[in-house]
This record gives sequence, C-alpha cells and structure tokens, in this order.
Amino acid sequence: MLELMRKFTDQKKAEGYTLEEITDMLMNMSIADLQATLQSVQEVQQ
Repeated sequence: MLELMRKFTDQKKAEGYTLEEITDMLMNMSIADLQATLQSVQEVQQ
C-alpha cells in the first residue's frame, strides 16, 4: 500500500503537482477512491 502511494506521488510529481497538492488529493479521497486510484497506478506500472 505504501509503495503504491509512493508511485502515485511520483506520478503526480511528474505531472507537475506539488507535494502539498498531492497530499491534499490523497487526504480528500475516500478509502474506496484511494484504493481504486492506487489500483490504477499499480496497473500502469505492470
């Protein structure tokens, strides 16, 4: 889970977001949204 969050963060940084913006995104997501987002990040990595 933590590894996926790191990948998500790296991906968003590459898109030009600041760390603060990324943190806000993660904090504002529900658990279900977060899991879906991290799942999509994981699929992109494979």
